[in-house]
Amino acid sequence: MTADPAPAAPVANNPPAFADGPSAAAPSSSPAAPWGGLPRPKRYPIREHYDTKLAHLKAVAAFKRARLDFNIADINWIKREQERLAACLEKVTGLCDGDADSINNLDEQIATLEAQGEEASATSSQDWIERRRIKMAEEKAAAAATETEGSEPTTSN
Repeated sequence: MTADPAPAAPVANNPPAFADGPSAAAPSSSPAAPWGGLPRPKRYPIREHYDTKLAHLKAVAAFKRARLDFNIADINWIKREQERLAACLEKVTGLCDGDADSINNLDEQIATLEAQGEEASATSSQDWIERRRIKMAEEKAAAAATETEGSEPTTSN
């Protein structure tokens, strides 16, 4: 280290003379004049060469053409799918309308059959009760007749 004092910091309004300006040698390590080194570039400089620039632009154009073709194919597929689904929707709508009409007709038929069944069950239940009462009476009379006649004893040897 040298015993020389650190150079004075330059003033903004009074720039240093050319002889006092920056040099290729690093400044002293004195805390009065810290120096972090040469500034580093933020990125590499872009080299403008005709061949590389042309190749890059051709590659970009080819990529964009491929993406455009892919997007057009997607759009065409989507349109075909929309047409197919619209046809299916019409078919399903027709089936639903037909089902709704047949359900309404069946509901009307069920209602008329239930009304007829209620009318028939009122008279038929009375007839069934009467027939059942007569049958039970006949069975009781037959059972009483067999008891009065007596049963023949069975002989077993």
